[in-house]
Amino acid sequence: MLSWLSVEGARPPDAHVRAELLRDLGVKLKALFDGDPYRIVVESGGYLRRGVGQGFIDLLKVFKAYQDPVEKKAFLLAKFIERREVVIFQDPQNKEVPVDNHLTRVALRTGIVDVDRETLELIAAGAPFRPQEDVMLRLAVREAYRLVAQEAGVDPFIMDDFLWSFGRSCCTFEAPACISGCSARCSSAGGCEGDRCILLPACRASSERLYMVPEHNFMDTWWY
Repeated sequence: MLSWLSVEGARPPDAHVRAELLRDLGVKLKALFDGDPYRIVVESGGYLRRGVGQGFIDLLKVFKAYQDPVEKKAFLLAKFIERREVVIFQDPQNKEVPVDNHLTRVALRTGIVDVDRETLELIAAGAPFRPQEDVMLRLAVREAYRLVAQEAGVDPFIMDDFLWSFGRSCCTFEAPACISGCSARCSSAGGCEGDRCILLPACRASSERLYMVPEHNFMDTWWY
Protein backbone atom coordinates (compact mmCIF):
# COMPACT_ATOMS: atom_id res chain seq x y z
CA MET A 1 0.00 0.00 0.00
CA LEU A 2 2.69 2.46 1.01
CA SER A 3 4.73 1.90 -2.15
CA TRP A 4 1.99 2.92 -4.61
CA LEU A 5 1.13 6.00 -2.55
CA SER A 6 4.78 7.14 -2.56
CA VAL A 7 6.87 9.02 -5.11
CA GLU A 8 10.65 8.77 -4.70
CA GLY A 9 11.31 9.85 -1.09
CA ALA A 10 7.87 11.41 -0.52
CA ARG A 11 5.33 9.27 1.29
CA PRO A 12 2.19 9.95 3.32
CA PRO A 13 2.45 9.57 7.09
CA ASP A 14 -1.00 7.94 7.19
CA ALA A 15 -1.08 5.62 4.18
CA HIS A 16 -3.97 3.54 5.52
CA VAL A 17 -6.14 6.68 5.87
CA ARG A 18 -5.30 7.85 2.35
CA ALA A 19 -6.06 4.40 0.98
CA GLU A 20 -9.46 4.45 2.70
CA LEU A 21 -10.23 7.88 1.22
CA LEU A 22 -9.31 6.64 -2.25
CA ARG A 23 -11.39 3.50 -1.77
CA ASP A 24 -14.37 5.62 -0.72
CA LEU A 25 -13.92 7.81 -3.82
CA GLY A 26 -13.86 4.79 -6.10
CA VAL A 27 -16.89 3.09 -4.60
CA LYS A 28 -19.04 6.23 -4.62
CA LEU A 29 -17.95 7.39 -8.07
CA LYS A 30 -19.04 4.03 -9.43
CA ALA A 31 -22.31 3.90 -7.49
CA LEU A 32 -23.43 7.52 -7.87
CA PHE A 33 -21.76 8.86 -11.01
CA ASP A 34 -21.32 5.76 -13.20
CA GLY A 35 -17.60 5.86 -12.49
CA ASP A 36 -17.22 9.15 -14.39
CA PRO A 37 -15.88 12.14 -12.37
CA TYR A 38 -17.02 14.55 -15.09
CA ARG A 39 -20.63 13.74 -14.23
CA ILE A 40 -20.14 15.73 -11.02
CA VAL A 41 -19.41 18.79 -13.16
CA VAL A 42 -22.40 18.06 -15.39
CA GLU A 43 -24.80 17.58 -12.49
CA SER A 44 -23.59 20.81 -10.90
CA GLY A 45 -24.72 22.72 -13.98
CA GLY A 46 -21.46 24.66 -13.83
CA TYR A 47 -22.26 26.18 -10.44
CA LEU A 48 -20.27 26.03 -7.21
CA ARG A 49 -23.50 26.40 -5.21
CA ARG A 50 -26.88 25.60 -6.67
CA GLY A 51 -30.26 24.82 -5.18
CA VAL A 52 -30.33 22.44 -2.23
CA GLY A 53 -26.89 20.87 -2.34
CA GLN A 54 -26.64 20.57 -6.13
CA GLY A 55 -23.59 22.76 -6.76
CA PHE A 56 -20.13 21.35 -7.42
CA ILE A 57 -18.83 22.04 -3.90
CA ASP A 58 -21.93 20.46 -2.35
CA LEU A 59 -21.89 17.36 -4.56
CA LEU A 60 -18.30 16.64 -3.55
CA LYS A 61 -19.34 16.27 0.08
CA VAL A 62 -20.62 12.77 -0.55
CA PHE A 63 -16.95 11.72 -0.56
CA LYS A 64 -15.11 11.43 2.74
CA ALA A 65 -12.07 13.20 1.29
CA TYR A 66 -14.14 16.34 0.67
CA GLN A 67 -16.04 16.58 3.94
CA ASP A 68 -13.83 19.07 5.74
CA PRO A 69 -16.03 21.92 7.06
CA VAL A 70 -13.87 24.67 5.54
CA GLU A 71 -14.01 23.00 2.08
CA LYS A 72 -10.31 23.53 1.40
CA LYS A 73 -9.80 20.57 -0.94
CA ALA A 74 -13.13 21.14 -2.69
CA PHE A 75 -12.27 24.74 -3.62
CA LEU A 76 -8.74 23.72 -4.57
CA LEU A 77 -10.15 21.14 -6.98
CA ALA A 78 -12.60 23.74 -8.32
CA LYS A 79 -9.70 26.11 -8.94
CA PHE A 80 -7.69 23.43 -10.74
CA ILE A 81 -10.46 22.36 -13.10
CA GLU A 82 -11.52 25.93 -13.91
CA ARG A 83 -7.90 26.85 -14.65
CA ARG A 84 -7.77 23.94 -17.08
CA GLU A 85 -11.06 25.10 -18.63
CA VAL A 86 -12.89 21.91 -17.74
CA VAL A 87 -15.63 24.26 -16.51
CA ILE A 88 -16.06 27.99 -16.05
CA PHE A 89 -18.18 28.41 -12.97
CA GLN A 90 -21.29 30.52 -13.48
CA ASP A 91 -21.38 31.90 -9.93
CA PRO A 92 -17.98 33.53 -9.29
CA GLN A 93 -19.50 35.31 -6.29
CA ASN A 94 -19.40 31.93 -4.52
CA LYS A 95 -15.68 31.39 -4.98
CA GLU A 96 -13.55 31.08 -1.85
CA VAL A 97 -9.81 30.73 -1.33
CA PRO A 98 -8.80 27.19 -0.33
CA VAL A 99 -7.49 27.95 3.15
CA ASP A 100 -4.31 26.07 4.03
CA ASN A 101 -1.59 26.65 6.63
CA HIS A 102 0.25 29.20 4.49
CA LEU A 103 -2.85 31.37 4.01
CA THR A 104 -3.76 31.11 7.70
CA ARG A 105 -0.26 32.12 8.78
CA VAL A 106 -0.25 35.14 6.44
CA ALA A 107 -3.71 36.21 7.66
CA LEU A 108 -2.65 36.08 11.31
CA ARG A 109 0.64 37.87 10.75
CA THR A 110 -0.79 40.66 8.62
CA GLY A 111 -3.66 41.12 11.07
CA ILE A 112 -6.54 40.76 8.60
CA VAL A 113 -7.77 38.19 11.12
CA ASP A 114 -7.39 39.16 14.74
CA VAL A 115 -7.43 36.70 17.62
CA ASP A 116 -6.96 37.27 21.32
CA ARG A 117 -3.53 37.31 22.95
CA GLU A 118 -4.06 33.92 24.60
CA THR A 119 -4.74 32.29 21.23
CA LEU A 120 -1.66 33.92 19.69
CA GLU A 121 0.45 32.60 22.55
CA LEU A 122 -1.01 29.10 22.13
CA ILE A 123 -0.18 29.17 18.41
CA ALA A 124 3.34 30.39 19.13
CA ALA A 125 3.81 27.60 21.67
CA GLY A 126 2.59 24.96 19.22
CA ALA A 127 -0.33 23.94 21.42
CA PRO A 128 -2.65 21.62 19.48
CA PHE A 129 -5.98 23.04 18.34
CA ARG A 130 -9.22 21.13 18.77
CA PRO A 131 -11.25 20.50 15.59
CA GLN A 132 -13.85 23.17 16.39
CA GLU A 133 -11.10 25.72 17.10
CA ASP A 134 -9.43 24.95 13.78
CA VAL A 135 -12.72 25.31 11.89
CA MET A 136 -13.54 28.64 13.55
CA LEU A 137 -10.11 30.06 12.74
CA ARG A 138 -10.01 28.88 9.12
CA LEU A 139 -13.55 30.07 8.42
CA ALA A 140 -12.60 33.50 9.77
CA VAL A 141 -9.54 33.48 7.51
CA ARG A 142 -11.64 32.45 4.52
CA GLU A 143 -14.15 35.23 5.11
CA ALA A 144 -11.38 37.80 5.57
CA TYR A 145 -9.84 36.89 2.23
CA ARG A 146 -13.27 37.00 0.59
CA LEU A 147 -13.64 40.60 1.75
CA VAL A 148 -10.13 41.46 0.56
CA ALA A 149 -10.87 39.92 -2.86
CA GLN A 150 -14.15 41.84 -3.14
CA GLU A 151 -12.53 45.13 -2.16
CA ALA A 152 -9.65 44.60 -4.57
CA GLY A 153 -11.83 43.27 -7.39
CA VAL A 154 -9.69 40.13 -7.66
CA ASP A 155 -10.85 36.59 -8.38
CA PRO A 156 -10.32 34.60 -5.13
CA PHE A 157 -8.76 31.73 -7.12
CA ILE A 158 -6.19 34.13 -8.62
CA MET A 159 -5.55 35.71 -5.22
CA ASP A 160 -4.95 32.25 -3.80
CA ASP A 161 -2.16 31.69 -6.32
CA PHE A 162 -0.30 34.73 -5.00
CA LEU A 163 -1.02 34.08 -1.33
CA TRP A 164 0.13 30.46 -1.52
CA SER A 165 3.37 31.41 -3.31
CA PHE A 166 3.88 34.34 -0.93
CA GLY A 167 3.41 32.10 2.11
CA ARG A 168 5.84 29.48 0.79
CA SER A 169 8.47 31.91 -0.50
CA CYS A 170 8.25 35.14 1.53
CA CYS A 171 6.20 34.93 4.73
CA THR A 172 7.69 31.57 5.58
CA PHE A 173 7.53 29.63 8.81
CA GLU A 174 11.28 29.82 9.49
CA ALA A 175 12.55 33.02 7.89
CA PRO A 176 9.96 35.62 6.88
CA ALA A 177 11.25 38.22 4.43
CA CYS A 178 10.62 41.11 6.82
CA ILE A 179 13.25 39.62 9.15
CA SER A 180 15.68 37.82 6.85
CA GLY A 181 15.37 40.13 3.85
CA CYS A 182 13.90 39.47 0.43
CA SER A 183 15.36 36.41 -1.26
CA ALA A 184 15.47 35.66 -4.96
CA ARG A 185 12.70 33.12 -4.34
CA CYS A 186 10.50 35.73 -2.69
CA SER A 187 11.22 38.23 -5.43
CA SER A 188 10.25 35.74 -8.13
CA ALA A 189 6.94 35.18 -6.33
CA GLY A 190 6.18 38.90 -6.56
CA GLY A 191 6.57 39.44 -2.84
CA CYS A 192 9.31 42.08 -2.85
CA GLU A 193 9.37 45.80 -3.33
CA GLY A 194 13.01 46.73 -3.55
CA ASP A 195 14.72 44.82 -0.76
CA ARG A 196 11.73 44.45 1.53
CA CYS A 197 8.46 42.51 1.72
CA ILE A 198 5.70 44.08 -0.35
CA LEU A 199 3.23 43.79 2.54
CA LEU A 200 5.52 45.30 5.15
CA PRO A 201 3.74 48.70 5.36
CA ALA A 202 0.43 47.02 6.15
CA CYS A 203 1.67 44.04 8.17
CA ARG A 204 0.81 43.99 11.85
CA ALA A 205 3.61 41.56 12.74
CA SER A 206 6.21 44.03 11.47
CA SER A 207 5.44 46.33 14.41
CA GLU A 208 3.94 43.86 16.92
CA ARG A 209 6.14 40.79 17.17
CA LEU A 210 3.46 38.87 19.06
CA TYR A 211 1.77 38.44 15.68
CA MET A 212 4.84 36.80 14.10
CA VAL A 213 3.35 33.37 14.72
CA PRO A 214 3.88 30.05 12.94
CA GLU A 215 0.90 28.13 11.60
CA HIS A 216 -1.39 26.76 14.25
CA ASN A 217 -0.98 23.14 15.25
CA PHE A 218 -3.80 20.89 14.02
CA MET A 219 -2.16 17.74 12.75
CA ASP A 220 -4.52 14.94 13.79
CA THR A 221 -6.82 15.19 10.77
CA TRP A 222 -7.29 13.98 7.22
CA TRP A 223 -9.22 17.11 6.20
CA TYR A 224 -6.22 18.88 4.65
